[in-house]
Amino acid sequence: SQVAMELGLKGMNTTPTHGEVSFEIALLQGVGELAGGRADVAVVGAADELNHFHLAAGLRWGWWDAGSTACAPFAAGDAGRRRALQGEGAAMFALARPDAARPALAYVWGVQLGIAMAPDGSGFDARAEAALIRQTVEQGGATLGDVGLLLTGANGWHVMDARYLAVAEALSKEAGRPVACGAYKQWCGEFHAASALGLLAAIGVVRGDLEAGHFAGPANAGSVPVGAAGRTVVLYTLSVGGERGISCISGQPDSRR
Repeated sequence: SQVAMELGLKGMNTTPTHGEVSFEIALLQGVGELAGGRADVAVVGAADELNHFHLAAGLRWGWWDAGSTACAPFAAGDAGRRRALQGEGAAMFALARPDAARPALAYVWGVQLGIAMAPDGSGFDARAEAALIRQTVEQGGATLGDVGLLLTGANGWHVMDARYLAVAEALSKEAGRPVACGAYKQWCGEFHAASALGLLAAIGVVRGDLEAGHFAGPANAGSVPVGAAGRTVVLYTLSVGGERGISCISGQPDSRR
């Protein structure tokens, strides 16, 4: 809001605060403004501050203690109430329609939000999630064969890491080949705005500026080894509350997106 006031921006101005998918909500709103012709450029981002109130609450609830270590995705380390060590950070992006974005760092498409739940409401369904990812990719004119990396919000907390790995396994079955599964929070820690840093990592991978192997995590046990990424990265976020966010990032435009 402060930036909008200082720059005199008169378009839609919102600040979603919805846990781990806050950035995806902002991203979807920005994409919607562009697609609807209500904006030529949308500034989308997320930021989180690590403050002593948050840390004190986590200590009292048993999420962290003096022995807590940095995020270690897929390491099967943190169990029970214990959560991944917190971090902080911010990332901002300028979005424009493909015909106006020159030069473009990358292309973001297929942004999806929803509840990660079986159709009958019985609980988390990895196969249904994998099918939705495939549909999202295909709606953008790509195929699972174009996907080189499923970049997840895994953080070392076994409850959520197990779900990410189950989706990666189901997606590999959908694709008929292993789909590499990686994570990024080992570089920034856990915080609600972290998926904005995930998008930054995905852009680096599709541009060839970052090696996909950097996002395999310190211990990638149980997941498909991360190899060289293809031209598309799927950023996949699950929240503790059951929400899901999907975003597709590629290095090349497609007129059908």
